[in-house]
Amino acid sequence: MRYLAVGLGYLLVVSLLLAGCNLVPERSPTLPIRLEEFLPASWQPVGEPATINVDGDEPQEWLLLFRYDGGAIGAVIYDAQSDVAPYTVFQRLPYQPTAFLIPYALLPNTEGDRGLGYIGDDRAAFKQLDSDGDGQADVLLLLGYWNGVATRLTMAWWVDETTGYGITHLVGDGGIRFQPGDFWEREDSPLEAVFTRYRWNDRSGFCREKRYRIDWRQHRFIWEYSRLVFCRSIPRDPIYPEGTVLSFLLRQVEAQEQGRPPVFDQLMTENGRMAWRRLFGENAFLPRKTVRVLAIRYEGALADEVTVWTEHRDDFGRHRLGWRLLRQRPTRIEETVTWRIDDVWPEEGEGS
Repeated sequence: MRYLAVGLGYLLVVSLLLAGCNLVPERSPTLPIRLEEFLPASWQPVGEPATINVDGDEPQEWLLLFRYDGGAIGAVIYDAQSDVAPYTVFQRLPYQPTAFLIPYALLPNTEGDRGLGYIGDDRAAFKQLDSDGDGQADVLLLLGYWNGVATRLTMAWWVDETTGYGITHLVGDGGIRFQPGDFWEREDSPLEAVFTRYRWNDRSGFCREKRYRIDWRQHRFIWEYSRLVFCRSIPRDPIYPEGTVLSFLLRQVEAQEQGRPPVFDQLMTENGRMAWRRLFGENAFLPRKTVRVLAIRYEGALADEVTVWTEHRDDFGRHRLGWRLLRQRPTRIEETVTWRIDDVWPEEGEGS
């Protein structure tokens, strides 16, 4: 087993004789020691140690969050071991005290391929999962926040006494969300997928969203697809032309009981609707079940007429399109500049 000698500055391993006090009392999870006292002096605990149990044995473990390196949140799990040496490579000791608390670093971690970052910025929460349905929690998820937004997700699972805990990690500076949406709040909600968002830091507030499914047997987040979205909610009438195009595409999933989705009337001119019909025929104004925008680009300065290029997938295939938008200047003080789609054509062709 590797220790936290580097990551935790030779964090003390506390040994307790059962004759003096039980490490894991039968009726109470309360520790007779303060684990935070064994952190490096410059590291500060975040709250009290929390009891967990994800390693498949009866005794509980203790999860301790702490701040380090100017405020980043890290995590360490203290596990009860009875036959391992606390300072060197683990070995069997016939006269070793009955119980030891062994620290296992989650993040930060400087061992092998586990140097993946840190747990969170502002705060962190955790959740135990029974991933294989045997009635015993075997996975620990930690969700880290930045400015109130979930931006880091860490999965940890027990491997063995030598390795400690396996780690995998996702980051989304534009946010992390789950499918189902209430997964984190509900105890009985299975996790189907994780979505991460990465900010483009562009003028329209775009994010690249990635969807991952979870392989619980291999403990992996498996990427499935990416798409462009707005980092915030979809604006109804964006102030920049490329935002207008993305809003138009994403809002095609808005079904109406009768007629076409309202976005065709809100963001397109009559010329634009005619061009759209030429492209998609009888399917032109049908609501789409799914729309994934893969790419969007624009060139040059803003003018009364601008061109945007996109690539997207929907129910009817993959499309690479050019868009011509006209600037609509305000006529009243309470209005703002808007853009209307006046033409659309296949990228290999030319606008009408």
